[in-house]
Amino acid sequence: MKNLAGREDCDKFIEEELTKCGIELIRLPARLRSEVPASIIGRLGKFQFHRAWYYWVVQGLMPLEVAQELYADPVGKTDVRIKGHCGCPPPEERWITWVGKNGKRLLLLKERAEAVKVFEKRKDLLERFLSEFDFSENPSVEGEAFIDSYHIDSELGLRIFADALKKHNLV
Repeated sequence: MKNLAGREDCDKFIEEELTKCGIELIRLPARLRSEVPASIIGRLGKFQFHRAWYYWVVQGLMPLEVAQELYADPVGKTDVRIKGHCGCPPPEERWITWVGKNGKRLLLLKERAEAVKVFEKRKDLLERFLSEFDFSENPSVEGEAFIDSYHIDSELGLRIFADALKKHNLV
């Protein structure tokens, strides 16, 4: 993929890449204030795609089983990077986001205790933090496993990712 950092003509490349991969174009009212000054992003179901300098950043909750399927593909293993990690790790415990039945992210109970210490002088921040998450002794029992972000380094990787979303009815 082309390095689009700082390129005012980035939208034509972004539109072409998204269109080739069957990803919906979202035209923004103003250019993003980021390394790639785009006025187009992509969306497929609940997944959002925005272009970084030579790769795509994707945000959305990918079920662990689909993440494992992507990783089993030779291109997915190297070009579809979990949380942007350059080492291309497999979708395992360290990278998993747990989500409870109510849709809130689950954190360990010990993380709640740590937050209470960190925010002890900022009760407003503590209340906000506690309202955004649920806590569990064992999130793997109470929640569902997801990978919540990717960096995708090639157009083929982007296509494989989009096709996996469609195959598993995530759009």
